[in-house]
Amino acid sequence: MASSGWFDFYQAPASKAIFFAVGLGSIANVYTLPAPWTGYDVTAFSGVQLHRVLAGQFVFGGIGELVLGLGLIYQFRMFERRMGTARFLSFTTMSTLLSITFQMAVLIMNPGFDDRELNQVAIGPYSYIFALFVHYFVYVPKLQKYRLLGAEFSEKSFMYLWGSQLLLAQGNQSAIAACCGMIGGLLCLSDKLPFNKFSWPDPLVRFSKDYLAPLFASRSPAEIAAARARREEETYARMGMDPATIAQQQQQHRGTNAQGYQMDQLLPGPGFLGGAGGGGFGGGFGGPAPPQPQANVAPPSEEDVARLTEMGFDRDSAVEALRRCNNNVARATESLLM
Repeated sequence: MASSGWFDFYQAPASKAIFFAVGLGSIANVYTLPAPWTGYDVTAFSGVQLHRVLAGQFVFGGIGELVLGLGLIYQFRMFERRMGTARFLSFTTMSTLLSITFQMAVLIMNPGFDDRELNQVAIGPYSYIFALFVHYFVYVPKLQKYRLLGAEFSEKSFMYLWGSQLLLAQGNQSAIAACCGMIGGLLCLSDKLPFNKFSWPDPLVRFSKDYLAPLFASRSPAEIAAARARREEETYARMGMDPATIAQQQQQHRGTNAQGYQMDQLLPGPGFLGGAGGGGFGGGFGGPAPPQPQANVAPPSEEDVARLTEMGFDRDSAVEALRRCNNNVARATESLLM
């Protein structure tokens, strides 16, 4: 699968819409909107000022939180791809509503109403982000483990560190919002509670699919790769160069080294979260694409296929991912989470 760059929302239109809504709304809130419009304290509930409650779910109060939050929203787009947009929106909507309910209870029952630190909840999509952190904790496997100073870490540790910075960005105010979001996410994952059965009405789903989703649709990695190839061919043609010759030279340059390893396999993969084209911490920020299958690669073993199907992936997708990643289970898992 070709890399489509760091800004890849393929099959994640809702995440893309939320990403832009949070970004633009937060900038407007920081620089233009009056504070009472987005203030998120106990008066927003006691006065039934729903515009403040709703606006508080989509705008951050500062640029620092905005940068941290947008990065997490982008990373968690993989859950929309995995769950499907309708199911993803049902989960995030119900978990956010539960989180708001818990926030309201905390504010109303808190005796420290005269203390600004205690009677406010930080504004921003904390409910959305930290409910998805529950999904991340439960469903994203640890692919690599290592020890540092006697403690065990994995590639997921960076994401937890990233989330903790957002959780503590506004002290108690952001911690309350984040913890309520995690509780809402946990309740929505439980099979013994009715919350995970919530779904949007069918007419609204059809309307969103027909009219809203196309507005935020993104091209597939294959379409982006084809467009890039066409641009390269046009560039070579303008320069008087033969595209076939250039392609042959590039293929030779990617040849195996003396030990027979493909050079692109020695570089960082698609990232800790499987973000398309993401090398480095967190994934999704412009690294190399997953390795392309070699002609002489052996068929995937049943044991490797079973390891992937046990994670919830269907057999055909598991076999194709292993074939594409040269039977590397870790890389195949990452590609399936993309």
